[in-house]
Amino acid sequence: MSNFKSDLKKEALLAAFLDKHYEKTIGSVRRSETLDEQHVGIDFFYYSDNGIEYRCDEKAQLSYLNQELPTFALEIDYLKEGSLRKGWLFDSKKITDVYIFIFSIMLRRGSDWLMKDGQIESCEAVFVNRIRLINELSKFGLTDAFCTEKSEEMRRGTESLKYYHYSGSNFQLSSQLAEQPVNLIVRKDFLVSIGKRYLFEGSF
Repeated sequence: MSNFKSDLKKEALLAAFLDKHYEKTIGSVRRSETLDEQHVGIDFFYYSDNGIEYRCDEKAQLSYLNQELPTFALEIDYLKEGSLRKGWLFDSKKITDVYIFIFSIMLRRGSDWLMKDGQIESCEAVFVNRIRLINELSKFGLTDAFCTEKSEEMRRGTESLKYYHYSGSNFQLSSQLAEQPVNLIVRKDFLVSIGKRYLFEGSF
């Protein structure tokens, strides 16, 4: 199985696990049915008790199964077919209302690979309003303009592959990856402080 197909399968298995827990916590959700919706940053729709629609985008650490990471990568930009593209954090074409950052995806004992239903034991989900995230980052000077400038410096080689910021965040250029993304690495506790954390345990 190709990495692309494997990633899609893992995403589908995680989505099925999450949907059951969403129903128990935030209520019913409606998964996106078109690629157009997904391309503008919508994995599912959630409707609050007063009828407000929220467009939600899940960001999951599926490459780090059975690990508890203290940070999360926010995408500033990346390369596609040699062209620099805006990352999802500051992409004005995205219409996401809420990010769901998925940490600590733990599989049942003896499982190292996510391949079938029932393997996920637990995970943490942190719901963060996109506008609030951008506003909180801007308080540290981490604006779209600053992040873009820092990425340009790193890609020109005038900065190292990692740049530490006084806020406790840092920028990383992953030159070993095909898309060579520049990410802003933020602390998990920062996201928890501006969002709402859920612990999802057990299968149904």
